[in-house]
Amino acid sequence: MRISKLIVVVLFLVLISKASSAVVPEYAKPGNAYQKKYDMSFQIWKPLGLPTKWYATYDGYPVVEIAKDRWVYGVFGHAGQLSESLINVGAVDPNTVLILTPLPSFQNDDLNSKFKYADSLKRIFQTKCDNFSIAYTKVSPTPIAWESGTSKVYMWGGKRWVQIPHRPAVKLSNTIKRDSRNIAKMLKTCKIVWTQIDTFEFANLVKCAGLNWIDNFEANMPLSFNEISDKTGDGSYTGNMGNSSGELSDPDASGGGGWDTGRDNPQNN
Repeated sequence: MRISKLIVVVLFLVLISKASSAVVPEYAKPGNAYQKKYDMSFQIWKPLGLPTKWYATYDGYPVVEIAKDRWVYGVFGHAGQLSESLINVGAVDPNTVLILTPLPSFQNDDLNSKFKYADSLKRIFQTKCDNFSIAYTKVSPTPIAWESGTSKVYMWGGKRWVQIPHRPAVKLSNTIKRDSRNIAKMLKTCKIVWTQIDTFEFANLVKCAGLNWIDNFEANMPLSFNEISDKTGDGSYTGNMGNSSGELSDPDASGGGGWDTGRDNPQNN
């Protein structure tokens, strides 16, 4: 039994070493994990965009510790949500298991994105927004962006980003919650459901641009969003959703493009 466990560990580590150089970006910070069942240590890292308790192996698969020193692989649901599997890390070659899907690769070249409106998503980088997260609507989660020190907040409606109007008599947090209904209608029209994998890719794009990613927007919302005043004086807006005065320029919605999710020459130290 001891010999069979050793063979499993050796095979797993060989697979990791072969695959890791193609998956892990150079800015990844390695951490150590221990699988008690196989008396095996392996490296993990924390990509942006994954839920709090989740990590990635160096061959690109999401993993989670469900008990002390017991790590299992994650599986993606139809909407990109992660859930725990019954497959222990180290028990199989994940490349041979159909239900196990690796995270998106980290590349510098533009990807042929599956997202029809990827170009419109990237237009937010033409603004001065330096903070990004995921907000929730009744249809789908969607990216939200805001500029530090101002009342400028944008939410993504699928084909375009829409600026959220700031009325001095209303908390900005309440305005965001109210206008998310209109954003939900836009997402529904575009037939977009934002998934965890999309969050993963967008979060890493934000980091590569040197900007701030907030893991949990509702819990880590800026205090200023709950203040009933417009301190900056730049929050004027017509409040008409769909009015071009409150949107970034509407790109050709034909799709194409993609986004950079990493860098070349990864390190596996």
